[in-house]
Amino acid sequence: MIESLTRVVFINEKAKRLYSVRVGDEVPADTQLYSATRFTLEQQKRIAGLPMCEHSDGKVVSLTLYAYPLPGSETNPSLLVILCDNNPLHQYYETRISQEKLTLIGDMAAATADIILNPLAVIKGILQLIEQSLHTHIPGLDAPVHPMHKKIEHYFQTAYDQVKAIDGHLQRFLLLGKPAKIPLTCIRVISFLQEFMPLVQMKALENKVRLICEYPHIDGQILGHLSYFKEALLALLENAFEATEQGEAVTFRVEMTKRTVYFTIIDYGSGIPPDLIPHMKAPFVTTKDKALGLGLSYSDLMIDKMGGTLNISPLQEGVKVQVRLPRID
Repeated sequence: MIESLTRVVFINEKAKRLYSVRVGDEVPADTQLYSATRFTLEQQKRIAGLPMCEHSDGKVVSLTLYAYPLPGSETNPSLLVILCDNNPLHQYYETRISQEKLTLIGDMAAATADIILNPLAVIKGILQLIEQSLHTHIPGLDAPVHPMHKKIEHYFQTAYDQVKAIDGHLQRFLLLGKPAKIPLTCIRVISFLQEFMPLVQMKALENKVRLICEYPHIDGQILGHLSYFKEALLALLENAFEATEQGEAVTFRVEMTKRTVYFTIIDYGSGIPPDLIPHMKAPFVTTKDKALGLGLSYSDLMIDKMGGTLNISPLQEGVKVQVRLPRID
């Protein structure tokens, strides 16, 4: 309830936190509530169901306002104000939309897999038959010194790698669309890094990016799926490499506390528009022109299944991505 134009005479705890006022204070003049209550008191007209937004602690709070003039003296009018917080409703709808999107992805993935997986298996089989036939009918082709040996070996390996890459993308697509339980095992962090980092360093070289690595002085264990975690972490690092100018650096830092292991990736590229940050982990959201926008979604899903969290923070220059996983030893 407000009297003397904007003075508060009663307020609940939630509204106190939102507007940083107490009984007896004036309603802050830079708020939509102030404008609405001034209008209602001066015009003596009710407001029912007015949507409005307020800013609190760097966040936007969506509200619906109901304001009713109360009987009283003309010199000291009073007003009953009811504010409904719409954020829980928005969160519910966002969750529903996200679930429906994942269902759609699952249906698309299943249909795509039916269409593509069988032809991929046929292509792989034909490649193997051609390779065997060439080695059978061209004498000396198996000898490493044969002039065609290295070329043919390179061609077939490239074809196999491409078939494997397509199959891998389809499997990710299926996992993202139809989330299932994945088997988890203990992973020692130092052993994981020793196996994982040569691949990362190769990717950095391909992108002509400098890689700065900072490792923990102690070892520990996390619970996860080794191959899925590698894919998830590699997707995050590849995003950082692609966002970084040639010759510039990407930092990959692994830190360990008694309860948590942190995998932090920092790039100093062009960054992500602030309005996209809250949506970056959603499927099909991307800042790249020729990307599908499933990499972050897949990484977030896998890390969530391992009991961890994936956080994306904009920097003054670049982006910081941090994976937090529980330490289990």
